[in-house]
Amino acid sequence: MGFKRVIGSTFIALLLVGLFVGCGKADIDSSDHSSNWQISSQYSQTGEPTFDVPDGWKIAEDMSTERKTFYVQEGFASGRQPDSFSVEYGTNRYDAADHEAFRDAIMQQLGLQAAQRDATLESSAHSTDNGDVYYKFTLDYGEGIATQFYIVGEEKYCLVYATDFSGESIAADAALAVTKSFRW
Repeated sequence: MGFKRVIGSTFIALLLVGLFVGCGKADIDSSDHSSNWQISSQYSQTGEPTFDVPDGWKIAEDMSTERKTFYVQEGFASGRQPDSFSVEYGTNRYDAADHEAFRDAIMQQLGLQAAQRDATLESSAHSTDNGDVYYKFTLDYGEGIATQFYIVGEEKYCLVYATDFSGESIAADAALAVTKSFRW
């Protein structure tokens, strides 16, 4: 029964993301969120977005898939949960100008996840260095913190997802640098 409940709840959350259209006004914070990261490499492939990856981070080939690239700190020793971040792209039905409805749909989904796991959820709106809107969602589960940055495009999005198991914001800081430098 418990497994069916989890599957059912997941299905409902995904359905809500596809169907939920909310209203509201978001205040976009375009303030500088500079960090101490040294930007070293740029990810780019023909026809794909680009972003800067901070020094000290490498692709985790064993964790990555065709659709999602994971990054861990150089020198990471396997056998423990790494602080990491991932980058993936997707499409949706929202125009870039309708970013608030996209935000509301994501907020609805994450709100359900937070309630199920007794986590706290915070959100805020910002813009990349290129002027694109992004939303930051932080879920604190107690045993780890997940930070999600959704960059809004024209019927598409980029999700930069950071998980910090160490209790520090190492991966979230790197993910923020990726998000700020992102270009469609």
